[in-house]
Amino acid sequence: MIRQILILLFWLPSLVLGQKLSGVVRDSDGPVVGATVLLNGHEGMVTNETGEFVFIELKTGRHELKVQFIGYRTLSKTLELGERDIHLELELVPDRLGLSEVTISADRSEIERYESIVIVRAIDDRIFDQTSSVSMAEGLSFSPGLRLETNCQNCGFTQLRMNGLDGAYSQILIDNRPIFSSLAGVYGLELIPSQMIDRIEVLRGGGSAMYGGNAIAGTVNILTKEPVQPSFEIGVQQALVNGEASDRSITFNGSILSEDLKKGLTLYGLKRDREAWDANSDELTEMIELKNISVGFNAFIRPDDRSKWSMSGTFVNEYRRGGGQLERSPHQANLSEELQHDIFNAQVSYERYLNDRNKVSAYFSGQTVSRDSYYGSGGRILEPGDSLNNDDLLALNAYGSSRDITAISGVQWNWNDQEKWAISAGSEFQFNRVDDIQPAYQRELDQVVRAWGTYAQADFALSGRWSFSLGGRLDWVRIRAQYAWPNLRDVNDQGLPVFVPRASFKYNLSESWRIRGSFAQGYRAPQAFNEDLHIEVVGGEVVFNRLDPNLRPETSNSYNLSLQWAPYTTDIQLDVILEGFYTGLNDIFFTGDQQPLSDGGSVRTVRNGSGASVFGGNIEFNGAIQSDWTWQSGITIQDARYDEGETLWSPMPITDANSDSVTITSKILRTPNVYGCGTLNFNGFDHWSITLSAVYTGPMDVPHVLDGETGFTTIKRTESFLELNPKIKYHIDGTHHEHFEFYVGVFNLLNSFQSDFDSGVDRDACYVYGPSRPITYYAGIKVGLE
Repeated sequence: MIRQILILLFWLPSLVLGQKLSGVVRDSDGPVVGATVLLNGHEGMVTNETGEFVFIELKTGRHELKVQFIGYRTLSKTLELGERDIHLELELVPDRLGLSEVTISADRSEIERYESIVIVRAIDDRIFDQTSSVSMAEGLSFSPGLRLETNCQNCGFTQLRMNGLDGAYSQILIDNRPIFSSLAGVYGLELIPSQMIDRIEVLRGGGSAMYGGNAIAGTVNILTKEPVQPSFEIGVQQALVNGEASDRSITFNGSILSEDLKKGLTLYGLKRDREAWDANSDELTEMIELKNISVGFNAFIRPDDRSKWSMSGTFVNEYRRGGGQLERSPHQANLSEELQHDIFNAQVSYERYLNDRNKVSAYFSGQTVSRDSYYGSGGRILEPGDSLNNDDLLALNAYGSSRDITAISGVQWNWNDQEKWAISAGSEFQFNRVDDIQPAYQRELDQVVRAWGTYAQADFALSGRWSFSLGGRLDWVRIRAQYAWPNLRDVNDQGLPVFVPRASFKYNLSESWRIRGSFAQGYRAPQAFNEDLHIEVVGGEVVFNRLDPNLRPETSNSYNLSLQWAPYTTDIQLDVILEGFYTGLNDIFFTGDQQPLSDGGSVRTVRNGSGASVFGGNIEFNGAIQSDWTWQSGITIQDARYDEGETLWSPMPITDANSDSVTITSKILRTPNVYGCGTLNFNGFDHWSITLSAVYTGPMDVPHVLDGETGFTTIKRTESFLELNPKIKYHIDGTHHEHFEFYVGVFNLLNSFQSDFDSGVDRDACYVYGPSRPITYYAGIKVGLE
């Protein structure tokens, strides 16, 4: 008894005062200063000038330790603290694949990419640099599951396809806000310069309730650059399309910060001039003339340690012209599509941490788009004494104008117990009005869409291995629109209450293995999307899309399941992902049944089809060997089919004699069964780096209009394409924080390019597939200060 009392008295001070946990954090070069050390998710400190940290008066038992530092993999350890103090020697490993980078796209709150419940892929400035991408559009092709395609020779209309679905099934965000309107989306992917982008986060599938119901195929979140350190850089890139047409870009960006780091400003800009290019010597463009000026800023103010104001704005002025006889005014050319865009968007947001667990935010975003356009053919230069015919009158009046305004405002609350639970809830209002007028064709679209969305999502972890996310979003969509045609006016006035549930899970098999799965419902309201606002010229006739007055909402059910393996050591890091996906679509929007209009041009009807299924898988293989080799690659294998054959074109009226000429398709068009991408970068030489990037597009079925007057359409099976893009770069850092960079490269080295473009003014300008440019040589320089 006396012996037990003596032992108790000996250990009593340590039980009262607690134990001590100390350690030192190093990398291969020595101590790491400023690393964040978290204990049990809420008690934290940073390492001192010798990389050391210490926690005192700790209770005995199990403790979770986490060490984080920018550019390194997060280190996690589970400790059993007993009767003796513990001293740790910890070594951080560089994060060459960016898995420990913070993402905010999963649920609008910060979390490491590797720990996110849904897979978030990132296209960062390294990919833009390695591929010499001037605009956002050029860089999007280098993320698995994504495919960028050009849909028009006359105007360069592009759209992003994800997991086998076209652009309207993906939601594009700018700094977490769905400000990218349908009208802006027609040409907007090329309007955003890569200089303004910090990174693009891609969520394949609809695993989060934070975003709208039309995030069916996935979400693309464009995060603009914030000031992190004072810097300035200016660059010039000169390219020659097929060694002939000039494509010159001048870029700049710079940042300033206050001494206390509570205020910062980033400025960026792009000036691009590209000449038109003719692939088949028919004196009509395959690549359009392009002139673009973009400027913007991103700023923040921190009034105190718990709050932050963020502001950003971008202005884009762009001119594009395609067709023939570009030296003439549009109405004097044999074929012309000319567009002038002025786009301005601005955002302001406020965030405040009420305490360590609660954060509230409020935001407002607005965008205006002004588009002056010309779509027409058959123009000529009138001489004195010439009489005007119907073709002349139509050509003279084929000018149009489009105006679009989008506004979004909302509030959000986040709660996190920093251990197992995180809850997000919010509400936002979206407004969009587009007015598109083409007087010569007596066509006008006046569409107003209001949507009020309220959402909630709960994320919770069980036993350190299981994590779940359950949420839902209730949208009330109000559409009031008038679509006018010669002798015809369609009216759409309806309100749609829609509830979309979302659920995801993650299971940690081990430190290196993750299993993830998700289910999401989605919908598309019966409104004009970007492909409906794109005006085609086929066979010399303008072709519009018309919404069926009885068009019903399209709904979807999506499933994703993935396995991720991400082992790492100091020398070798890997990130391998196997992902399967399935999306079932009901009442799918289908465009067909082209019919002539009485006053020129023709119209196709967007109607409901029976349904469709898109299913397949993505395989990713990414890695790094020391600091010399890095690569990322991915391939998508898929199938996209209608539940029943859909009529693409039929003669009117259908008789026994012509019934065999009906064009029916069971496959969703412009969707290859196999496509992929990859980049390989080597930095093993002093100051030199070598990059080889590639994009593969497999065979696919595409529509081809053979008769512009009747709209007779057939289906063509395309060949496959492999684009190889080598680049060599020389980079040197000066002694006073300056740097200099020179590079040369080739886009599409093998000249893998479409060879059967239609020719002449009666061509089908939308019969375009494969790579967006032929072999193109380029060189550039960049100089800057940091």
